[in-house]
Amino acid sequence: MQGTCGAAARFVFSARNVKAEIRASLRGACEAACNITEGIPRARDHISTAKVVLIEPGKVYEYRIDLWSTANVFRKGHRIRLEVSSSNFPRFDRNPNTGNTTAESAELVKATNTVLHDLDHARATGLPIAIR
Repeated sequence: MQGTCGAAARFVFSARNVKAEIRASLRGACEAACNITEGIPRARDHISTAKVVLIEPGKVYEYRIDLWSTANVFRKGHRIRLEVSSSNFPRFDRNPNTGNTTAESAELVKATNTVLHDLDHARATGLPIAIR
């Protein structure tokens, strides 16, 4: 991940069960997605949660995101969708992207984050499967 905000970006990773549905509308096909699990690390905790270390703008960081143990049955026609976002407000507190806590910061800074997915930046998602 790479960010333009030099403080404390947050990344939200979600795994969702997606079932494609055809609905009678001008938009045609739509999808219904149910959240299965999510992990939401703070970039400022990329070294340790005991010590705040702010990230540097433009520098590439590796994050290992724990989506916790869970189980789900994916029925025929369903797919797995992994989503990446930089917030999930109001479920989780807002992130001012200043390096300060929400309580300490009235200022909000826009963050632009990039998920790198090329040959130079390895990435993997482990999805264990149990055969029924």
